[in-house]
Amino acid sequence: PNLAEVMRPISGAGEGVVALQFASFSFDASVMDIAVTLAAGGTLAIASSEERREPEALAEMIRTAGVEVASVVPSLLGVLDPDSVPGVRNWVLGAERLNADLASRWAYRARVWNTYGPTEATVITTAARMDPGIRPEDQPPAIGAPIGNAQVYVLDGFLQPVPVGVTGELYVAGVGLARGYVGRPDLTAERFVACPFGGRMYRSGDLARWTADGQLLFAGRADEQVKIRGFRVEPGEIEAVLASHETVGQVAVVVREDRPGDKRLAAYIVPAGESLDTDELREFAALLLPEYMVPSAMVVLDALPVTLNGKLDKAALPAPDAAGGAEGRAPATAVEELFCGLFADVLGLESVSAEGSFFELGGDSIMSMLLVSSARKKGLTITARHVFQHRTPAGLATVAGMDSDSTASSGAEAIGVGDMPLTPVMHELLARVGLDEVGRVTQSTLTVTPVGLDFAVLTDAVQALVDHHDTLRAQLVHGSGEPGLTVPASADARPWVRRVEACHADLEQLVSDETQAAVGRLDPQAGVMVQVVWFDRGSAV
Repeated sequence: PNLAEVMRPISGAGEGVVALQFASFSFDASVMDIAVTLAAGGTLAIASSEERREPEALAEMIRTAGVEVASVVPSLLGVLDPDSVPGVRNWVLGAERLNADLASRWAYRARVWNTYGPTEATVITTAARMDPGIRPEDQPPAIGAPIGNAQVYVLDGFLQPVPVGVTGELYVAGVGLARGYVGRPDLTAERFVACPFGGRMYRSGDLARWTADGQLLFAGRADEQVKIRGFRVEPGEIEAVLASHETVGQVAVVVREDRPGDKRLAAYIVPAGESLDTDELREFAALLLPEYMVPSAMVVLDALPVTLNGKLDKAALPAPDAAGGAEGRAPATAVEELFCGLFADVLGLESVSAEGSFFELGGDSIMSMLLVSSARKKGLTITARHVFQHRTPAGLATVAGMDSDSTASSGAEAIGVGDMPLTPVMHELLARVGLDEVGRVTQSTLTVTPVGLDFAVLTDAVQALVDHHDTLRAQLVHGSGEPGLTVPASADARPWVRRVEACHADLEQLVSDETQAAVGRLDPQAGVMVQVVWFDRGSAV
């Protein structure tokens, strides 16, 4: 009951509001979606298995179902195009670390919350709304402050509170705290401990520190338990599965972060005999483990490195051989060459051969979605299923569909001039309001200009924007066929900029009146896509 009540304003749930149900029902995040949404009188739009794999299919479902609020992991948000889901006004992110770059791409479009919470404390414990002005280069966002009826403590090894800015272990208490683990009194006693401030608390194993304004900053894990793409993973479980294969003598599984923010599982294996087939071992692991627990890289070693006292020396484990991606034949066609480049970009490699396997080079299901999205931007149509089935640039080149208007065959970027097809969002808007009313579907913003701004300078600045952004020069055409866009190489922006005297006016009323007038001047069919109104309050303001 507490979760359903206190998370309602954060999730945006309400009567008649459609919420995305993306999390698997075996994942604790689904509990929040169900409890909060249904308790508020909302509706769940449940993603199918295909929609969980394909970002384009998921975006289409979100638009079709009228989803307004959603709770997902940041890595999923990273492969969605913000323009493809304009109707979602509230995103709740959790289970993974959120970086400022991703937050900055979404926070100015919708409400974005960063949350934290272990399963043992009923899904969500802290939450923070992202500043719409967050920048890509900012520090990682805070995980917030405790939600209603939850208590969070950052303690040292003696269970004493640490000062602001000092890292300590995170403990959680409150009405959402679980009783313990069924049939595991030993683990319950280890994790659910007496709270020095009264009652019980949960030892999360996470590290954090307080900011001066009462926000929590996540600082990593205190034990070996890790999270991969939002799922809690014990490397020992994976080691046990791999060690059960007859060709494996010794095995160690670790989490590597060879690129900042990109955590991957790597397995280091000593063969039981003379040889070991990593493809066969990967398939074996996939039969017994969830997909997110199958190591991205499998490295065969003669022996595992150990310290002087005989323990595994993790620091001495070599990085997976990324150079192996370049081994094999060179691309034979322009499309193969394009896919080789896309593989390298997505996987963070210098180069990839035409026969390099996406998954052997470190790819996973989330990264396959990113590959699909990147390919579409180049004019190549593939699905995540294609990536799993064909795996290599050469294989994908045989099944990829090519947009007729794209420049993918040459590898060049589209220059944004000429006839363009409408995006799915544009088609949806036309279907809703019709050609005659589409000009009234607008977005506007009010910003403060520098003191002493000159009208000519403002006009030049608007012209520079129009020159740079092709869509601002576009003209909606329909003729006898499908509606589309025609983008000229240049357009004169001077008629689109107006100066309004505002020295002695009621500014609020003036802005309202001029906004309505500006909307009336928009005419996509005439190529008028933007209007700029300067409310001039004099040289001293």
